[in-house]
Formats: sequence, structure tokens, C-alpha cells
Amino acid sequence: DTEILRQTCVVYISIFAVLFILFLLLRPRHPSVYNIKRTYPKLHTPVADDSFGFISWMWKVFAIDYDDLSEQCGMDAATTIRSLELGVKLSLVGVFNSAFLAP
Repeated sequence: DTEILRQTCVVYISIFAVLFILFLLLRPRHPSVYNIKRTYPKLHTPVADDSFGFISWMWKVFAIDYDDLSEQCGMDAATTIRSLELGVKLSLVGVFNSAFLAP
């Protein structure tokens, strides 16, 4: 049982790590794909002007004011960010709760 769980974690964590590193490498090289509102003048917004570093974008995304985000990027972007924040909080609760359940 524990061997299956360990192998499953190794497979999924390694797939996540490879895809995340690939994303981090491709994001600066292809800004038209990952930052459309900065690339095309018709869609340009001041929020899209901020070009964040290699990993610092993760914290900056959650620091943007919801009013600015919904005004400049749309309500769907604000709702997505709020959903992601809720997911992060729920997963942290799960991680802390698993410490009590671990043998």
C-alpha cells in the first residue's frame, strides 16, 4: 500500500515539475502566448505592463487589487484569481490536517 502511494507521488510530482519548469522557460520566450494583453495594443491594460521575474509572478498575481483586476482584465480574471486563492487556502488546510493523520 505505501509502495503504491510512494510511486504515485513520484510520478505525479515529477510530471508536475517537468511541466512547471517547461512553463517557466517558455513564458519569457513567448510573451504573445502568455501575456496577450501586453502584446496586442487593442487589448492593452496597465496591469499587463508589469513584467515579473522568473518565479516572482506567483506572488504578484495574488497581490493585485480585485477592483483593478476586474476593471482592466474582466470579471472572469478576478473570479479565477479568487478561485485559485481559495484552492491554495484549502490545500494548505489539507496539508496541515494530514500532519495529524500521519502515523
